[in-house]
Amino acid sequence: PKNVGVLLDFAHLKVSSNALKFDLIDETRKIASKARGFHLSDNDGFMDTNSAFDMNTWFWEFIPSDAKYVTVEVYTRDKEALSRMIKICFGKMYPR
Repeated sequence: PKNVGVLLDFAHLKVSSNALKFDLIDETRKIASKARGFHLSDNDGFMDTNSAFDMNTWFWEFIPSDAKYVTVEVYTRDKEALSRMIKICFGKMYPR
């Protein structure tokens, strides 16, 4: 159905690329073009720690401007850090 789409979790994909020995960037390019939603967090590529991201995190080029759903999925209670990441999302996705 039209209301069902692919959700791409960048942190999961990063860990999977190491575990399964595939090229992260090539596979992200293939999957992201089909995704309608995105979970944003980062990690070291070996364990999904749902770590914070910044403006230079690797996944930004793969999020289309018409993404239907984006969520910040990080493990922190730091409200300032969460606010900063949300602002980065708006700045990256809706540049002026």
